[in-house]
Amino acid sequence: MRRHSWALVVSMLLFVPGWARAGVKGLIVRERVTSGVGDAAPREETRYFSGSKMVRETPKRRTIVDHDAKTITIVRKDRRTYSIVTFDDLRRQSEELRKRYDGLLAGGKPPVTMDATVSLKPTGKTEKIAGYEAKEYAIEGAGVSGSVWATDAFDIGAGAEEWQKVGGDMGGPRGGPGDQFATAMAKLKGFPLRMTVTFAMGPQPVTTTNEATEIQEQSPPAEVLSVPQGFEQVPTAGVSL
Repeated sequence: MRRHSWALVVSMLLFVPGWARAGVKGLIVRERVTSGVGDAAPREETRYFSGSKMVRETPKRRTIVDHDAKTITIVRKDRRTYSIVTFDDLRRQSEELRKRYDGLLAGGKPPVTMDATVSLKPTGKTEKIAGYEAKEYAIEGAGVSGSVWATDAFDIGAGAEEWQKVGGDMGGPRGGPGDQFATAMAKLKGFPLRMTVTFAMGPQPVTTTNEATEIQEQSPPAEVLSVPQGFEQVPTAGVSL
């Protein structure tokens, strides 16, 4: 999971259930996503929000977050399999990674800058994204940069705080850029419609961009909120989000 950690943090923090508005039973958000090193090709994803569940759908994968059950189900549609990870599992895995990192520090090999904070500062700019007015926030800090555009058209719903805590737990080493970024995102009021974030801790910067292209205020199809029939459950070892 470590090789996916920074993209995972971004993805998790965009999963906040911010659709909870009077009269709205759910949201369907279609997005254009680019992540990786260099000129990565963009891909289309769809996010579904309904009750305590949030789903990220791609042609080959479905990720189901259930706040009530505190589980994440990873469905591999191309393999007709699925795995279930609990929030506690993620925290334990993150703690193991942090212990390894502490060992690197003890050996005099700190791989990232540890003495700087990451902040989100309003720029005063506004723009309509996918039909909703959004405000821009600049991401500033050592090892991380970019911007977030968020709308206050939707209230953050129940479950967001728990999910943001999990996102923070997966933010990398304590005090590192990923950890600090997750902390800053947890304080953001609003639903992110566009985010570009670059982590520059290795030999090459890694940039992830998410942008909503269409939003529908309606309940998602029931079939996307669960594992398809006939799929086999497999162990979680080696599963990446």
